[in-house]
Amino acid sequence: MNSSLMLFTASGIPRMRRLSTVALALLLAACAAPYQAPQGKDVARLRILSEQTEWSKGVKTVIYPSGGCEAPMELGFFGGIARLGAQDKPLGIPGGAELDPRTFIERLIPAGRRDLISMKLGISADSKTCVVTFSFEPVVGGDYEARMHWQADRCYVSLNKVGTQDGAATYTRELSVRREQTCIRGT
Repeated sequence: MNSSLMLFTASGIPRMRRLSTVALALLLAACAAPYQAPQGKDVARLRILSEQTEWSKGVKTVIYPSGGCEAPMELGFFGGIARLGAQDKPLGIPGGAELDPRTFIERLIPAGRRDLISMKLGISADSKTCVVTFSFEPVVGGDYEARMHWQADRCYVSLNKVGTQDGAATYTRELSVRREQTCIRGT
């Protein structure tokens, strides 16, 4: 992976003691409107990715189309005990064929505007969660990858524009990305 990735950090936050993972998944799914692909040609593609370990409860991602921390729409939940939307086929963002399909989802998102996106990672070993909220301005037809990382009690998201060169996927740091206030509604 490219070493020039843009990083955002947020500290791990202790969670309620040992909720059932099934109850947690249901609770997470109930807090945001279900995903609906944007209509029209002003769209980009976003791969949401996180390495999965035996400690991961999964990653939930929501988008706030209002540009503020209200009216969230779920982009997806994957990893951990289940991958909601597991029947979804990848959209064809370069580099996806080399990835374990349980570690990512791909979604159409609105292009040409700055929406907020929150990614929430749960770690069962420490009963912690981490939420990172960011925004960027995807271009029409652009391909992007948001990767959630957890290291040493902190999490961060790297966001790259994805392309191809000589048939191989390329990853370039997305320059329009910026960290935003943490949105927790729907996550």
